[in-house]
Amino acid sequence: MNFQKIRVRSGPAIRISFLLILLSLCHQPVAADEVLISDGSRVMGDVLRHDTAVLRIKTSFAGTLEIKWSEIVEVTLTEPGTVLLRNGQTLEVKALSHEGDRFVLYPAASADPVFVEASQVKAFEAEAWELGQGRKRSGRINLAVEDEKGNTEKREYDLDLELHNRWNKNHLLVLGQLEYDTTRGATSADNWTALANFDHTFTGKWYYSIALLFRQDRFRDLKLRTSLGSALGYRFFDSRPLSLRTEVGIYYLEDDFYEQSDETFWGPGWYLDYEQKVWNQRLSLYHRHVVFAAANESGKYLWRSWSGLRAPMFTGFVAGIEFEIDYDGEPAVRVDKTDTTFRLKLGYEWD
Repeated sequence: MNFQKIRVRSGPAIRISFLLILLSLCHQPVAADEVLISDGSRVMGDVLRHDTAVLRIKTSFAGTLEIKWSEIVEVTLTEPGTVLLRNGQTLEVKALSHEGDRFVLYPAASADPVFVEASQVKAFEAEAWELGQGRKRSGRINLAVEDEKGNTEKREYDLDLELHNRWNKNHLLVLGQLEYDTTRGATSADNWTALANFDHTFTGKWYYSIALLFRQDRFRDLKLRTSLGSALGYRFFDSRPLSLRTEVGIYYLEDDFYEQSDETFWGPGWYLDYEQKVWNQRLSLYHRHVVFAAANESGKYLWRSWSGLRAPMFTGFVAGIEFEIDYDGEPAVRVDKTDTTFRLKLGYEWD
């Protein structure tokens, strides 16, 4: 019996074809969440934690996108997502849509849709800390160049920080500001402020808070200011594009001076914190103020506010401008009632 050898030619074209066949057999399409837009287009990606204002989705072609819910017809998830309601209840859903002032949720374990008012929804794809699992820490630290007018008239540098610690229905905010400068070997500015504010949401958008403040300012003759109080607060908006909350409470204030007699006060206080994304979500406009009015037969009135604009730069770095007003209706002897400060800031933030 004769056997003949069969020779198979293996040219470049055949090898490439064989490689493509192997790749097509090994390739498995990656499942992705799908967002159907009102104009008929579809966005594929991974739906992230978001609220009732905008939907956030991470795509492979354009990074993280924010889409207004008013422009969305339906969202289909590859895996069930968690919807967190303001009453603390959760619901696992496989899809959802938006109709006017309410959401239509399609539970993973049922074929019947659930209709929920938008005001009752806190978050979609809620994070672990919101569900009582762990904590979420975020913050920002800034270096500022100042141009001051008032008790201290000069240019200088200062440092400020903002820290957030969130877990379940609790939130701890820590603010710090430090300013120290010398001119020709002599100290020309020496002050610092530290504020800790703890709040707990007890129902819906309502929360109570406890605040503790310390402040020192050598050029205001203020050796140490201590303020302690509690307040009732309300979150009007609590989202990335828009956040607004306010608190009203009763506070105790004690001023320890270097030269004049020490003073104590009590009275109502008002705190407001606002931040909003503007110009197609590229800039952050913000305003924060702390107000105190003494009620024990005194003209003591305090107002301190910070207003500004922040712009992201790269990999967490941000730049901004800020204007601060610091008013004391009954200051120490020989000092002005008002200090105004304009800052150019460069910082880093993490989330």
